[in-house]
Formats: sequence, structure tokens, C-alpha cells
Amino acid sequence: MTKFGDVASFVVSIIKRDYAPDYAAIPPHGRWQHFDVGGRPRIDQLMASWPSTVDNQERTRRLLDLFLVSVLLDAGAGTKWQYKSKESGRIYRRSEGLAVASLEMFKAGTFSSDPREPFQVDSAGLKKLDVATVARGLQVTSSNPIDGLEGRTSLLLRLGEALQNQEVFGLEARPGNMLDYLLSHPTTQASSVPIIPLPTFWNMLMDSLTPIWPPSRTQIDGVPMGDAWPCSVMPSHPTHPWENIVPLHKLTQWLAYSLMVPMTKLLHVHFAGAELLTGLPEYRNGGLFIDVGVLTLKPEDQERGLAQYQRNALVLLCLFQHQLGAVAHRIDAAQLVGREPFGVGPGERNEPFELFGWLPLGETWGLEPLRPKRRIVGKAKLKK
Repeated sequence: MTKFGDVASFVVSIIKRDYAPDYAAIPPHGRWQHFDVGGRPRIDQLMASWPSTVDNQERTRRLLDLFLVSVLLDAGAGTKWQYKSKESGRIYRRSEGLAVASLEMFKAGTFSSDPREPFQVDSAGLKKLDVATVARGLQVTSSNPIDGLEGRTSLLLRLGEALQNQEVFGLEARPGNMLDYLLSHPTTQASSVPIIPLPTFWNMLMDSLTPIWPPSRTQIDGVPMGDAWPCSVMPSHPTHPWENIVPLHKLTQWLAYSLMVPMTKLLHVHFAGAELLTGLPEYRNGGLFIDVGVLTLKPEDQERGLAQYQRNALVLLCLFQHQLGAVAHRIDAAQLVGREPFGVGPGERNEPFELFGWLPLGETWGLEPLRPKRRIVGKAKLKK
């Protein structure tokens, strides 16, 4: 607990180093940043390729189509997989590689059922996918394997089913039509800019995407809960099975952050209550706490701890999420933010997602502090 102030100060120092004095330029954390890997503004270039007759609402729909599919493909790729861009010839790995791959698949019309409209995702287009098609799109071969190829394909197929919800996704069964659902929702305020309550947006994602979760996930009354898991340290109750279930919803929160960006950038949508989203319970964030010394492992417990890793992984994720909140509150406290470290008040930050939306880009993503400690950035110190 005594280290939280040190972590906050460290994060502030990195933000100052990389963004001072223009703190309003800190980008929100979302999939858009992955598409721009290598400093190439791929999303801007994509939009520039569309004719001027495509208005901002349709541009936003298309980006929502792309971002949703790309986020769902964004599970751990493993250490052996890589993707060679067909456009630049450069090689990318991990999340950034999956972002570039999904973008190039999108531009090729892989997810569309209409050859005349390649820049969209629709139910019929997803339902025609199979493992071989996804493997070709991701350049998977025996010498370039990716973790979870079948699982990714199954997820896209289930998304095709979920898009049949016409109330949210319209007659075209496109993810982008959630924009029309949100803008016309009775809780949305139409002023100089649309104001969408975060709970309206969140409930839409949780309810409409329930069918995509594998049936093997935690269920209550036969309904898959998604990224929510029984936790052994929580109290259990024989007639209240939800009492010991911890809702992380990392993928849905990552999706929420990512989808908010194009709606905010193109249509100036404001999400009221965006601070209700949490920091992502992500192992990269966990790396920050390990490397800065918030979490330390007693030498005599290392062997026992590694043996218990699988059983306790969920507890670690909960801990990372909780600690992110503590660091964020330290940074946002009057003695740290105000006019002190950034020279800009909380109400003046030009970003829609409050601290959790830009802290990962500011550097809670756990890579900076480990650079002097690890030869290969991104590799865990402790291996199973």
C-alpha cells in the first residue's frame, strides 16, 4: 500500500516526459491506437479512401463494424505468430499484428456479404466464415501458428447470430447500426452534441452480445455470463450462485473503450458517466505493479506460487483492477493533479473517458518500468 504514491508519481513522470505540455493530446485507450502502429494513420487513410458522399454517420458505422470484429479477434496470439502487411510488407505481432490483419481483411470485404459494399460487417458475411478463411486472413500456417484459431472463428460465427437482433443492429444486421440505436434511445439527450449515458451503452453491449460467449463460460440459469468467474475467496451461497462470481468483463470494457473513440471523434458524442468504466484487469497492467514493487514475491514462496498460478489467476486479475483504481485516484487527487503535475485541471482534459481512458496510453500498460529490468520487453519474469 505504501508504494501506490510511488507508482502514481512514476506514471505522472512518464506522461510529462511523453506529452508535456500538450496533455490534451493524450489519446484515449482503444483499438484505434493499435491500427496506427508504426506511426501510420491507417484509419485516417481508410476514411480518406471513401468518397465524400459517405457522411460522418456512415463513416462511424463502418468504423464500429471494423472495431467490433477487430476487438473480438484480439485475444492472445502467442509468441510464434506474426503478420506481414500486404500493403507495407512490414511484420507485426500480438495485438498490433491482429489489428493490421483485421483491417486488411475488412478492406478486402472478408466480413461483408455484399461484394459491392466491402467496407462493412454483417451477419451473413460472418456466417460464411470458416476456419480456413480466417486462417488465410491471418496468414496462419504450420510454421506461423496462432493460438486459438478455432476459438476466434467460432466467436465470429456466434457474433453473426447475435447480429440478428434487429432492435440494436437493424435490418442490415451490422454492428455499426448500434449507433442509430444509441442516438435514438430515450435516455440519449439531443443537444449541441449527443449525450449518451454510459449505462445505456454498457447495457446494450452486455445484452446484445450475450449470445457470443461460449457455453463453457460461467452460467446463471443457463445464461452465459461472459468474462465473469467463480472466485474461491468470495463467499458462496447455495441459493444465490452469483455471490461468489467476480465480473471482470475485460473484453467488453476494451470493446467499450474502443467503440467510444470513433463516435466521439467523428460525431462528438459525449458519454455521460464514462468514469464508471474501470481499468482493464490486464496482465500488462499487472506488470506495472510487479516491476515498480507494489507486488513482491517472497523468495521462499516462488515455487509454491508458480504451482498455484492457474488456481489463483482470477484473484490476480481482480487485484490488478483494484490497484489501477488506487493509482488513478492518487493521480487524480488534488495534491497530484489540480495544477500540480500536468498544469491542467480535471475538467479541462480533452478526452471522454476520464483517467482510465488515457492512463494506459500515458503508461500504466506495464512496459516502461521493465525496460531496464528485462532484456525482452513484454516477456514475463515468471513463467509457468
